[in-house]
Amino acid sequence: IVLYCIYWSMMKCVYGIDQVDAIIAELKKRKSKLVYVAGASASGKTHFNKALWLALEKLGHKVLNISSDDYYTDQTWLKFVLYGTFDHPNLIQYDILQKNLDEYFTTGKTVLPKYSFIERRRISLERVQEDYDYVLVEWLYTISQLQDKYNPFTIFVDSHIEELIFR
Repeated sequence: IVLYCIYWSMMKCVYGIDQVDAIIAELKKRKSKLVYVAGASASGKTHFNKALWLALEKLGHKVLNISSDDYYTDQTWLKFVLYGTFDHPNLIQYDILQKNLDEYFTTGKTVLPKYSFIERRRISLERVQEDYDYVLVEWLYTISQLQDKYNPFTIFVDSHIEELIFR
């Protein structure tokens, strides 16, 4: 797995999964509280996100993890047939995700949805009202769907096509 860190200045740096510590150092240097972990389906986003999350918590930081999967529209399976993929941007309600981020970063509170693939709909809401040191947002490769508010640090997870097909 290769991780590309895309900076605000659009300079690109390449990290491997074993370089989480270097990414954490960069987060602290840039004073970024919001981290976008993006990539195609099966690229290793969840694997990397979990490694980063655990490393931050091991250092004593409180981490809020948000998955774009929880923002799938109801009727996702029907739309999957229409679009032929779960990766289509129209299947995720980025406007609600942006609203949740705006609420959290302005008030310290928000309500996050939880989606069930079994029931094919959102099944619950989770109230968030703690102060987190970092907010990790794991999402598909459609990085441009959210605004660049709150000094986000974006990590694009890229894998070889053979790995993606295998997964």
